[in-house]
Amino acid sequence: MNRKDFPIFDKQVNGKRFAYLDNAATTHKPQVVIDRTNKFYSSDYGTINRGVYKYSEIATEAFETSRKIVANFLNCQKPKEIIFTSGTTESINLVAYSWGLTNLKKDDEIVLSVSEHHANIVPWQIIAKHTGAKLVFVNIDDFGLIDVIDLRKKISKRTALVGIVHASNVLGGVNDVKTLVKEVRRINRNTKILIDSAQTVGKMRVSVQSIGADFLVFSGHKIVGPTGVGVLWIREEIAQNMNPFMGGGSMIKDVTENGSIWNDIPYRFEAGTPNIAGVLGLAAAINYLDGIGIDKIEAEDQKLSDYMMSKLEEKKIDFLGPNIAGSRVGIFTFNINGIHPHDLASVLDAEGVAVRSGLHCAHPLMKKLKLDSGVRASLYFYNDIQDIEQMFIGIEKAKKILKV
Repeated sequence: MNRKDFPIFDKQVNGKRFAYLDNAATTHKPQVVIDRTNKFYSSDYGTINRGVYKYSEIATEAFETSRKIVANFLNCQKPKEIIFTSGTTESINLVAYSWGLTNLKKDDEIVLSVSEHHANIVPWQIIAKHTGAKLVFVNIDDFGLIDVIDLRKKISKRTALVGIVHASNVLGGVNDVKTLVKEVRRINRNTKILIDSAQTVGKMRVSVQSIGADFLVFSGHKIVGPTGVGVLWIREEIAQNMNPFMGGGSMIKDVTENGSIWNDIPYRFEAGTPNIAGVLGLAAAINYLDGIGIDKIEAEDQKLSDYMMSKLEEKKIDFLGPNIAGSRVGIFTFNINGIHPHDLASVLDAEGVAVRSGLHCAHPLMKKLKLDSGVRASLYFYNDIQDIEQMFIGIEKAKKILKV
């Protein structure tokens, strides 16, 4: 589907058709996204919010229109709740430093799942050392999803924040975040909730209104947008009481020798000159996805995921996460007995297939699963059955080469 829109796929790798299966790490860009960023630099370039000349006004209008496009994509009724960042990692760090340092205190608890990406663990470890708060980890169930029963046990009157991954970048299973949010609220209505949607936005319909959390984050480069741009959605009443993450231009209303007055949201969180081209490229990516239809993209992802799952089972290759059709996004982590994941990834690369090998920025999860490494193949809507078949041909070749 739409492979022709992506110029990278006109190329070959080692003389082979390029089968790109590392979409959980980053996605390729359609020509319309490349064209939008190029157009900004070549004919519309100007800084934003600071000039009354033509190109500054053009850039400012395009930037704020992009904010509205993102808000609509997330079913957010207030565009000012959308903060532009450099990606999911900065978005979580912004919450950790702007909200966490001010609101967390000694013996408060930060509850995270063991399946979180490092980006939703390490910032909270740092903040915990500063504030005296404690990290509490929730286990996963037999399907690789957040264990609801264990979550209920871990939430208490001391729970200040809960971080929930929408879909693990290792396990692929989609957590029912709406239900998990309700469970947290039922036990402690004052707990703040952050959703890491880096692996679900752009693959399925994600509505901040429906989920009901307080923070939601994702990265542009994982939804066919540019690198270096991401989004943090913050519920307005929370954002109004948060201090800035960084100081500089644009995030203030006034500066004197004695202090500063913060700007309104979202600008108080967007210090300095932002990645304007990246934001415009992100808006172009969202428009592109909307043009295809997010429901159609989700259906394609499910079709490819189900096919990948059936092939792994046919080849008797164990994989992590749910094995029920329609229960996951297209992320599959597995190992082949007798072949180191890095060796398999190298052979697959020789066959034109790009996969990821390693610990996938999820050391606590991999240690819990007693794995030193794993091969991860991850799909997106521009993949096809041929990409998957090419991977399995490469696996068979690796077995022959390595005599397994």
